[in-house]
Amino acid sequence: MKGVIFKKVCKSFGSLSVLNSLSISVEPGEFFVVLGPSGEGKTTILNIAAGIIRLNSGMVKIDGEIVDNSTDSYVPPETRGIGYVFQNYALYPHMNVYKNIAFPLKMKKLQKDEIDSRVRRVAGMFEIDHLLERRPAQLSGGQQQRVAIARAIVKEPEVLLMDEPFSNLEPNLRNTVRTEIRRLIKKLGITTIMATHDTEEAMSLADRVAILRKGRLEQVGIPSRIYEQPKSLFVANFLGGINTLKVAVENGNIKLGKLNLKLESNNGNGIDKHVLLGFRPEHVVLGNGPLAGKVVDSEYLGGVWTTFIDTEAGQIKAVSNSEPDIGTNISFKVSSFHVYNEEGEFLNHSSTS
Repeated sequence: MKGVIFKKVCKSFGSLSVLNSLSISVEPGEFFVVLGPSGEGKTTILNIAAGIIRLNSGMVKIDGEIVDNSTDSYVPPETRGIGYVFQNYALYPHMNVYKNIAFPLKMKKLQKDEIDSRVRRVAGMFEIDHLLERRPAQLSGGQQQRVAIARAIVKEPEVLLMDEPFSNLEPNLRNTVRTEIRRLIKKLGITTIMATHDTEEAMSLADRVAILRKGRLEQVGIPSRIYEQPKSLFVANFLGGINTLKVAVENGNIKLGKLNLKLESNNGNGIDKHVLLGFRPEHVVLGNGPLAGKVVDSEYLGGVWTTFIDTEAGQIKAVSNSEPDIGTNISFKVSSFHVYNEEGEFLNHSSTS
């Protein structure tokens, strides 16, 4: 198993800065997901790790060896022990599925029986064993993507890079395939770096997640910790719906309805006159609380209701097990919340009984 280290990596394309002093350490055998909106540098990270593009400054190490430091050290892609699943499939159009999957094994000069065994095993896992004689043009987009993943997995690389690998899979196969992929990768001990904009994929697959914003690392950690303790309003919003209310701060206390809480900053900065109170819909407890509002709408999401409540500070969403009565006044409390300044920077976390 090999670890991958990015240290103060910078990359620009002309005047466009894509990565800005990015430092990430991926542990051996870890399933690491780089998450962020489109255009934030996720694919660039993979391409630098693969050796497809050079960095402008900084350093990349694989298994302790410098593979690129922008000057005198550079290891070519073919000797890095990396497998790469491209978002656009990159299949050979003149080869059938069997030959596409077998190609990297033939390049390694494995025995014919070993090649055949590996190809048929991964083809069965991806439910494409009946497609082995077809060419890419005869496949659907989802089928082509499965062939691409199978081709990268079949050579059992020590580092696997995947760029939006499940984006073209049919919905009924997506969850099954990605779960099976993760199980196999962990079994083989392959260090994996996956880029995606899909929060659900990142949260369900990753040992750790790195969230990018404008080419910079916004936060890194295990998925549950990031979800529960987002270090910025950007992270909180990107990982799922969060309510935000602008509230006044008087003498270090938050004032909202009957809510009066002492606020202290954890980031070393002073407290503004106004802050943003951030909390997730599932942390809203309806009934007998210090806050109040009016139910204005609701949505049924299969088993639970999302309730929209107008408050004096703005509209919020709450999750409940029963259908609310539209137009009724309701009180509520918030069991857990985060406090941010008006720029969206984290100040503090608090919970109430």
